[in-house]
Order: sequence, then C-alpha cells, then structure tokens
Amino acid sequence: MTPNPLILHIGLQKTGTSSIQVMLAGSAAYLDTQGYHFPHLPDASEDESRLSTSPFRHNRIAGTYADYPSSFKPLNEDALQTLWAQIDGDTRTAVLSAEDFSRQKKYADLGVALSGFDVEVVLYVRRQDLFAESLYNQRNKILLQRCSTDHLGAHFLTEQDLFAFLNREAYIPIMNFSRLLSEIETHIKPAKVHVRQFDRDLLEGGDVCSDFCALFDWDYKKMSIPGHDTNGSVSNAVLTSVNQVFLDHGPDAAKQKMNEINQSIQDGENLSGSYKVLSPKTRNTVRRQYNEINGDLHARYDVDLTARSDL
Repeated sequence: MTPNPLILHIGLQKTGTSSIQVMLAGSAAYLDTQGYHFPHLPDASEDESRLSTSPFRHNRIAGTYADYPSSFKPLNEDALQTLWAQIDGDTRTAVLSAEDFSRQKKYADLGVALSGFDVEVVLYVRRQDLFAESLYNQRNKILLQRCSTDHLGAHFLTEQDLFAFLNREAYIPIMNFSRLLSEIETHIKPAKVHVRQFDRDLLEGGDVCSDFCALFDWDYKKMSIPGHDTNGSVSNAVLTSVNQVFLDHGPDAAKQKMNEINQSIQDGENLSGSYKVLSPKTRNTVRRQYNEINGDLHARYDVDLTARSDL
C-alpha cells in the first residue's frame, strides 16, 4: 500500500510560523475541499490546557517527542495513539506545524512516529544574524508581557546579553541549518524537502502565508489570512525606555511602565520598530562564521542566505 502523505512544517521561530498556523487553523473548510486538514488533538475539550484547541496546538505533538527540555505538556499514550490512528485513517493529507519541531536534536523518536507516512517537510530559514536578533527581541517582548524585570540592567540590549541568551537557550545548534536539515533527512527520511528563505522580497506574493499556499497550489484568496503580524516585534526604543526607568527608579517603577506599554499594545498601538543589536563589525563576523554552512545550504537546497547585504 502507498503510505499516506503528510506535511510537516518545522517552524523555526520568527519565520512567520504563527501566521501560517493561524491561517491553517482558520481555513478548515477550504483545506477540506483540497484534500488537506490541520488535525485537532484528541479529547481537547477535556484537556486542561487551552493550547490543545489553539492554532498552536501541534506544539504538544512536538513536546511529546521532545529530546530537549520542552515547555509543552506531552500527550498521554492513549491520546497519542488516537491521534495517529485518526491521521492515518483520514483520506485527507494532514498538515502538522509547530515551532518546537525545530528544537529537536536528533529527530529519532519523531521519525519513528512518522515512518508510516510519505512526509514532505517545509522549513523557512533566516540569515543567522537577523534570526538571532529576532529571537532576542521575542524573548524581550515575552518578558515585557510578563512584567518581568529579571533581565533588565546595564547589560540589557547589548551584544554580550544577546549571545548569552542564544547559548543559554540552545539556539546556536539550530542556527546551523545545514546540520538541522541533515538530521531531518537522516531520521525522518522525507520524500521531499521545501526550504524557503524568510525574506519578504523573495517570498511568493511577498508574504509567508502566500508563499506557503503556493507550495501546495492552494488559492491564497480562499484561505483565512491573518490581518496583521501575529507575532510582531517591539522596538528597542520602547525596551530602552523600560530599562531606563529600571535603572533610574527600580523594579516597581519599571513594572508600572511595562503595564502601561502592554495596555497600549492591547489598545492597538503599533510599538514595532528597529530591534538591531549587533554592530556592523559583529554582524559581518557572524556572517563569515556561517559562510561554509550557508554555502552548503545553497548547494543542496538552492537557498542563498548570503545574497543580500542590505538587511
């Protein structure tokens, strides 16, 4: 028998993954007409976590097979068996998407789970210096939302703090995209791998959702597209203002400032902007460090992360 097809979107953080997931979750009716579905988790209504019914629910699947310290609650064995039985028994092609799929080290356990499927992998990549700054900004935005002051101080928004964060959160191995893809191909053995560069000038239609749809010949206009960036940035200017309050007046005043900023964001104010941290010299050093890795990526997948120098 021919294995059932399955699409595995290994969603690197800060490459439009949240927008893709929101689109997939909101487009069930159209996807069904095309023979695809974005699976629900078994018995989600009885689960304690709201994540199980959200567009980001597949992070629980990733967390179940995690060979790293995942923050997502794994599915129990009964739910897991039910999930795979439902996917395998469905005539439609399942689309799985999760940021935490990209955090795997070896993909061995996930590969075993997917061994009965004809897997197509989708991976969006981003030039490493830009990826690093975006990850750091995401961390800072999350702590802003939590009104945490633990990360503030004279070191905040410095290159040293950025690199300490990358090392502490084990992002350095992920930034070796060639290694990441080799592990995917070794353990999952996908029938096809789609590697796309997260660069709006290179994406189909200038948008990651449009680009994702084009991979599978879906009509972008019939999909439910997010009306805005679902995981936008917060500018360094805003973050610096919080840190200055912390340095001048202490943590309580900084938390008050954070509450005011969070309320402005909830009210719809756009607080995005530049979040660059690296100096031109350091940026060039980082790019040189990844020249060989990115050259291999270009040769194997025709993705050239060195093509643009103006980002």
